[in-house]
Amino acid sequence: MVDKVRSLGFRVAQFLPPVDAPDFTYQTSYSVYITDYENEDSYLHVVASLAEKQDIVGVVSLSEAGMLPASRSAERLGLRFAAVDQVVVSRDKYMMREKLRSELGHSIKYTRAYNNDDVHRFIEVAGYPVIAKPIDGVASENVQAIRTPEDLAKLSPSCWPVLLEEMIDGIEISVDFLGVDGELHYLGINEEIKRCADLDNEFVEGQHVFPARITEHEGAKAVAYVQECLRALGLTNGPSHTELKLTAGEPVIIETHCRFGGDNITELCSRSRGIDLLSEYVFWATGSVPSVEAQRHLGASICYFDCPPGVITDIIGIHDAKSNPDVVRVEMNKKVGDFIGPIRHSPDRPGYLIVTAETGSRAAEIAKRVASMVQIKTEPV
Repeated sequence: MVDKVRSLGFRVAQFLPPVDAPDFTYQTSYSVYITDYENEDSYLHVVASLAEKQDIVGVVSLSEAGMLPASRSAERLGLRFAAVDQVVVSRDKYMMREKLRSELGHSIKYTRAYNNDDVHRFIEVAGYPVIAKPIDGVASENVQAIRTPEDLAKLSPSCWPVLLEEMIDGIEISVDFLGVDGELHYLGINEEIKRCADLDNEFVEGQHVFPARITEHEGAKAVAYVQECLRALGLTNGPSHTELKLTAGEPVIIETHCRFGGDNITELCSRSRGIDLLSEYVFWATGSVPSVEAQRHLGASICYFDCPPGVITDIIGIHDAKSNPDVVRVEMNKKVGDFIGPIRHSPDRPGYLIVTAETGSRAAEIAKRVASMVQIKTEPV
């Protein structure tokens, strides 16, 4: 995003939380301010001081943790962004469920649990299996399925309160929109494929396919359903990323966000439909009119590498993957000698490759096949 903003001719002031500062690569070509914006309001004084010296024309954020601080900054400066109360609703999964039930009559079973007794009472009503997730969680961290009484022991006390929901079966997809002055502009449908259920966290994505491998009728239903949900929640300005399940062809919302999808979904959209989401986000945030019309219709897929925990002793197949004509990019975040732990949330994955092809189905098939040829060998510690 920093590179994109600068390439469009803007100067950059980046806000960085202290936890990320030690590993951050500093550049003299733009300003970095280290503030604990998640837990303190002091960053607003920095924003105000900055605005006295420079003309701030836009605020953007790609991270969930940065959404509320960005919204408050934009509100203070009179700039475009999702309103503070709308961001709060998108970040609080329980509040989102409550509002959708109130506005649209959504009937999925859910509750907010503060202890194991609450969980037992909910299971008596909903039955097994159920999903437990942090109310404001991100990147699939601490999301888990409770299928048996034994699974209850896995709930960490540090996670309370949690949102409990009945488990919805079906194809998981996500729909991205860009809201401009209350009008929702459709950007595309992505298919989300989870990792194997016997791995550390079965809810971490192992692959994405753009566009999703669903029928035109299912896609139209999903788009109309998400638009209805976003309007009910008031999320009609700025980016949105809404995850849902198609169960028996009918869409059911899982959660929504005031940002575009992570996991390089913005790049998949660009390679599939020719829409540069990051650039259009910047244009929108700075008061310009974004252009979100599809320029092409191809398929794209990202597939993540997997390996057992341990010290990496060898990585095989990377060069072959890079030389594959359908592979447009390969990223490996680990090297021989590095330790890799269990993959408990999205940032734990060691790397990925991205493929483009004539259709989403073809791209998904190639990506999965080529990724399976990359072997990360480890020795347990």
